[in-house]
Amino acid sequence: MSSLSLKEQTSEICRANEHVRGNYKKLPIFFRPPGGSHNSNTVIAAKKCGIKKIVLWNVEADQGKIIRSGGNPMQRGDIILLHYLNSLESSLKLVLADLKRLGLRPASLRDYLDPAPAATPTTTTTLPQ
Repeated sequence: MSSLSLKEQTSEICRANEHVRGNYKKLPIFFRPPGGSHNSNTVIAAKKCGIKKIVLWNVEADQGKIIRSGGNPMQRGDIILLHYLNSLESSLKLVLADLKRLGLRPASLRDYLDPAPAATPTTTTTLPQ
């Protein structure tokens, strides 16, 4: 995203949001910038498109691997990124097995990230009102 102009970012985010609304009848309120790439224009564009929080992650599961920032095991509060690829099923099974081994359970971001107040600053950006 950070390589695009404000106008291009706004177009990308709003167009994707309209696609989601067309399929699910709701506009997304969270945005995950592709590759984590974002800048101040991303914040402005996201707000223009109705996004309340930009969400980043610190664990990625794909291709039979779980990679956590810092290399430590997963812990409570981590945000896990999974991709809708052919490896999704195996990645999900791997994550669930690792969570069970660690005594953790998965949860939805929506259950923990209120769209209004700030959440954990290291993993989300609350957009200005």
